[in-house]
Amino acid sequence: MIRTADTYTGYLDVTEETCTEGETKCIGYNLYECIAGKWQLKEVNSSKCGYKPIPCPIACVCAGTELVDCLGPIREFRDKTLKSTRPGRKFVDIYYNRLTPLLSPVLMKSAVLRKIGQQVVKLLLLFLTKEK
Repeated sequence: MIRTADTYTGYLDVTEETCTEGETKCIGYNLYECIAGKWQLKEVNSSKCGYKPIPCPIACVCAGTELVDCLGPIREFRDKTLKSTRPGRKFVDIYYNRLTPLLSPVLMKSAVLRKIGQQVVKLLLLFLTKEK
């Protein structure tokens, strides 16, 4: 029997089940590989385990507009500023793993909400690119 995955250490607690070197197994959307007789996390949200990514809400509202080519400053802010601090990393994690699955399907269905989102993205870009 395999208990739930500990995605922070990347190992599974194997109690009754043994594994063969190189063997792989999906637990939820996570892919595990047997290494040295232990199940080790190989890939989180693996397409091999049926994971289908949900588009980022910002990308949803910008799709098909001139904004899609202007997202560099937002990505740079995420990667260089938000991801450089613990609270920022937590925000990014919550945004992509909790908010995105809720927001993206709604935004893909509503032209009005996409228009509102586009205005929010324009304001964010204006803030991030203003001269200092």
